[in-house]
Amino acid sequence: MTKKDYELFANEIFSNASGELVEVVKAQVDLCMRVFRKDNNAFQPDKFERACYEGKHIRKSISGKV
Repeated sequence: MTKKDYELFANEIFSNASGELVEVVKAQVDLCMRVFRKDNNAFQPDKFERACYEGKHIRKSISGKV
């Protein structure tokens, strides 16, 4: 998978998070991070998690741009 794929997942989680229980969103994020780590050793879970909760693009958060 690529950063673009991870971004799609993060954007969907962020978009659908409103109205969801915090525990449900956290479970979705945790599940994705476990799967993505197994798929790609270079996966950066902190960037993905931030994108899920803050709605930032992963590539922008890596470069430090908002």
